[in-house]
Amino acid sequence: MSTFNNLCFSWPNGTACLSEISGTLSAPLTGLIGDNGSGKSTLLKLMLGTYSPTSGSIEVPDNIGYLPQDLGLKTSATIADVFGVAETLDAIEKVEAGEYSAELLAIIGDDWDVEERIQKYIGKLDVHRTIGTLSGGEAVSVAL
Repeated sequence: MSTFNNLCFSWPNGTACLSEISGTLSAPLTGLIGDNGSGKSTLLKLMLGTYSPTSGSIEVPDNIGYLPQDLGLKTSATIADVFGVAETLDAIEKVEAGEYSAELLAIIGDDWDVEERIQKYIGKLDVHRTIGTLSGGEAVSVAL
């Protein structure tokens, strides 16, 4: 069980991130849900001991785990790159624009619907977006 009482955390420049939050996480597996920038990762880093609270108390078990948002993905890579289909999508776009060659058709193979298949995993995200333009949570979703 993890508990935190009147927990406060401010960045070195004095900007408050968490202000007098209290709570208990009692399930063996717990997920934190909230808006981007609301302090979820900061709370977890406080629980892991990566950061120290400005004030308040925190108690955590020894077996706590954390999946970081930065999974080592290149920020310049597109979602299509992560899925390994950038070349196929490029070939489809060329054929749809009127360019035709046996090489392009060989690249596409039976994958004409590859973008639609990926969309079920990435929702409304554009496969051409770079990882650097995604929120941390979106990037983790793409990576998973």
